[in-house]
Amino acid sequence: GDANLAAVTRTLPALVGRVQNHAPRRGLPEDWGRVADVYSAVYWLAARHRWMTMAELAVVKQTQAAERAGALARAVAARDEAGTFLNGGDFAGGLAVVDQAVVRAESSMRGRFRHLALGLLHLRGLTLAGRLQDRKTVERHVKGARKAADEFDDDVDVQGIHFGPENTIVHVLATNV
Repeated sequence: GDANLAAVTRTLPALVGRVQNHAPRRGLPEDWGRVADVYSAVYWLAARHRWMTMAELAVVKQTQAAERAGALARAVAARDEAGTFLNGGDFAGGLAVVDQAVVRAESSMRGRFRHLALGLLHLRGLTLAGRLQDRKTVERHVKGARKAADEFDDDVDVQGIHFGPENTIVHVLATNV
């Protein structure tokens, strides 16, 4: 949040190149996870500046890397992919991405990362449903986000993913407003 945007935009291309070149050499899930994390940062930066083509391309590359990384990386990539739908005004399309990712996380993940993945997906889902003014779907995602948040005493930041009780309250409030 306090990053010098000029420095980040100068540094990011070299970082993308390094992680993209490193991951295939070793082929380990954690290496592909780093690739997915970097492309998630590219997505975030591009989406905030409305560089939509770059945001969408970043999500494609993020998803490709996440498939080799692990379940949490796949959930984050799905959240970001749904974000491209949100930014493009296709709220129903974004909800479809979220719903598929929720099913995948519920069936394949366990423990703390499962709650984190489900929480961030439900937060994205409630935002999308709120834009559609679909109260029933908003409530379903609020319930899922709160259930996931109940597993955390305080908000956490895991690999740049912020989630917990406070973040859930903020999303619910923002969606209702």
